[in-house]
Amino acid sequence: MLVTMIISLHCAHKSGNTKHHLIFFSFCLISISSLKERQDAIHELVDNVDKLGLDFILVVGGWDSSNTAHLLEIPIHAGIRSFHINRAECIGADNTITHRTVSGEIVTEPFILDLNKDVVMGVTSGASTPDAAVQDSLSSIFMLKKLSGSS
Repeated sequence: MLVTMIISLHCAHKSGNTKHHLIFFSFCLISISSLKERQDAIHELVDNVDKLGLDFILVVGGWDSSNTAHLLEIPIHAGIRSFHINRAECIGADNTITHRTVSGEIVTEPFILDLNKDVVMGVTSGASTPDAAVQDSLSSIFMLKKLSGSS
């Protein structure tokens, strides 16, 4: 079963206004191991990138996995800013991300382009990627936003 969820986080802003942080997750439950279904989920995100207002797509999974690497190729070839990380520690407290490119190169670059605005991202993972790896990666992003003082 393909699951697409919208999670809205409400944070009180210093001005007293409530800010809504929307993050779009598209991922497959443990019971789905088919690469085809995961690719379909990424295609759905790519097809709706403007409608969803995605800033980027995050792919979490082993750097040696050709199937996970293919999940990155789909949004990259569509011109969507995307990152393939293998663990949460790839997201630096200095707002950088160390990720694997489509060509297999490991690079570090600036991550969230504007920490003062809400971040909307698509998230998927490789079939054998533990849920904890995805959760830890998302926690790193939430912490980065929190430390920036923008939430």
